[in-house]
Amino acid sequence: MLWLIWFLAVAVLVAVAYVFPGIWGSLAETYVAQYSNVLVSQEVECYLVRDESVTVAENAGDIAYYYDEGTKVRKGTTVLRVGERPYQEAQTGTIGYYVDGQEEYFNPRRLSQMRKSEMESMNLQTENVVAQTAEEGQILFKTIAGNYWYLVFWCDNETVVNYNKGNSVGVVLGDSRIEAVVDDIITQNQDYLVVLKTSRYYENYTKDRKLDAQIITVDEEGLRLKSQSLVTVDGKPGVYVKQINGEYKFTPVHIYMISGEDVLVAMDSYTETTDEGSQKVTTVSAYDEILTNGSSLPAPEGDEKDE
Repeated sequence: MLWLIWFLAVAVLVAVAYVFPGIWGSLAETYVAQYSNVLVSQEVECYLVRDESVTVAENAGDIAYYYDEGTKVRKGTTVLRVGERPYQEAQTGTIGYYVDGQEEYFNPRRLSQMRKSEMESMNLQTENVVAQTAEEGQILFKTIAGNYWYLVFWCDNETVVNYNKGNSVGVVLGDSRIEAVVDDIITQNQDYLVVLKTSRYYENYTKDRKLDAQIITVDEEGLRLKSQSLVTVDGKPGVYVKQINGEYKFTPVHIYMISGEDVLVAMDSYTETTDEGSQKVTTVSAYDEILTNGSSLPAPEGDEKDE
């Protein structure tokens, strides 16, 4: 008799779970949304790529300089004189006096041809060519054309997933931080060449060729939720937030990142862009009570939950 009663009780509970999922959901576990900051970064050895050309002396003599390192000048500007002969800028660009002999190799036009093994074997020691006098054939200065320059480095299968073409990243170079865009990801056997493009100022960008950098792919502040809480309703991700009356309300979220069982979302509000324009969307706030298992509730009336 006891076994029969136990069997009937279990059957009733199962029936309630399937027939009245709202009741089952109301008994489900919840948790409080907490503020969090997520930083995802990678330490890399990177190379600076610039559209560089060098100017050499066609005569010997004393040198008179008119512009300092890093100065941007227009085409036709006299950069310096050797003796009585002026040396003019052939194109608008930035003046530099540090060379390493690899200006032609590290050119944006040959990014796809760069190989990790070749770079590692190069002597990339820079030399300051500023001098009091010049001999014929001596390098006088270099010109960096355009407003953009590039940083390149290699990733493996595990780390390349952090990069997506067109995404913005932060680049920490010594005490400086600049913003860049992932311009390209080039597959090379088992490695991936990641190309970052930027126009931001970095004080040694005319000098450095090889340096250590920290690439920041995620640096977001928001709310940390459980990925188990996520549901998709009418194509929009969201969670169920417990209301004062004890009911649950579907609330859309803007996801920054998902890592294992955790998800970082925007806090309070975010901007949603559609074909009709941009609009502000109210979302989860700190200390909201979130339903742990989002799939335990049916979709809101009139909406359709995506399985």
